[in-house]
Amino acid sequence: MCKKIYELHSSGKPLFIYATTINEHVPYNRHEKPKFGLKNTVLSDYYERQIELSNATMDFDKFMQRSKKPYVFAYFGDHQGLLGFKEKDLNLPYKNRLFITGFYVKGSKEINASIWDDLGELGLNTATLLELMQIKPNEHFEAIYAMKKLCGGVDDCEDKELVKSYKSYIYDYLKSASKE
Repeated sequence: MCKKIYELHSSGKPLFIYATTINEHVPYNRHEKPKFGLKNTVLSDYYERQIELSNATMDFDKFMQRSKKPYVFAYFGDHQGLLGFKEKDLNLPYKNRLFITGFYVKGSKEINASIWDDLGELGLNTATLLELMQIKPNEHFEAIYAMKKLCGGVDDCEDKELVKSYKSYIYDYLKSASKE
């Protein structure tokens, strides 16, 4: 799909591709027996899908590098909420561990993008993308970006007054998000 988009792109402007991957999404259990020395077929299937995704994205990034065209390729995948895990099963330093996802950004040298390879709250990724593309964000995304820079996130921010102020700004002042 991404290669098809590339073929349609003929301008000299940088190409921006933002993909949400779904190959590793449910349903799991494509196999009768677990692989990789795992005992759980669901986890084995998820892990195999992660390997497939990794190979596909690395292949596409190499394709883009060979093209010599300026580009940013950003993608994120599934969070761990549908694997049957409980919060305590995941050894991640986040409050809402089941909603943490990998977020990856690759790009050509012309873009001069900060290459991003991190775990984080899904809701904060948009601000990072706007920054990478040098697009002036609106007030809502400026606030998200500020929280990412000041505290690394919202859910795990230890500065409760900052979180309270951020939420009041988003919900009460801007009215750009719902509290539900």
